[in-house]
Amino acid sequence: LNFWDVSNAHVCGKGVVIHDSKQNPDTDEGWQHRPDWHGITAHQAHNISVKDITVVVRSRTWMIQLQGCKQILFDKIKVIGGSVANANQDGIDWLGCGDTVVRNCFFRCADDIFAIYGNTGFYDEAVAIPGRDVKNILIETCVLSTSISNIMRVGWPRKVFNSDNVVMRNCDVIHAGQGGCVVPFALAEFWADPDGKGVH
Repeated sequence: LNFWDVSNAHVCGKGVVIHDSKQNPDTDEGWQHRPDWHGITAHQAHNISVKDITVVVRSRTWMIQLQGCKQILFDKIKVIGGSVANANQDGIDWLGCGDTVVRNCFFRCADDIFAIYGNTGFYDEAVAIPGRDVKNILIETCVLSTSISNIMRVGWPRKVFNSDNVVMRNCDVIHAGQGGCVVPFALAEFWADPDGKGVH
């Protein structure tokens, strides 16, 4: 489900989006920002709402990815990861945007449920380019479960960006990540070392 350079688009109903794409199950490609690469992708989209649908992701990829978006609402959706390769199935990733409400949703992930970054780029020169601020995110009355990572992640090594006014409240965490990825997994993790910068 792509919202690419659009405004005033709304999807609601009882339908199911099944994403089973061509990502390599043995490598980390899920962070790439491109159409048809995630269950829901939004790029420079404004005034978007998604309600009452179910998103099932079978590929090794982030499930919902937002870049440069504003006025986004997810209400009563279910987001379920089903990749046997497990890692890299984030719930929602914000790349230099915000102004999002996530309400009454269910997330079953195999990586970070919510992740905040300033830009794309994770394993190349782009990772250190200063990103845009991420601000004004409200997550409430959701049910959250992940197998191997964080409920909320902010930052990444070498990334440079700021975040502000991110609120998560009245959510039930029914399973949290176990193990670690250089630093231990947590309810909320701030990870910028080495060389990351920002005020959060």
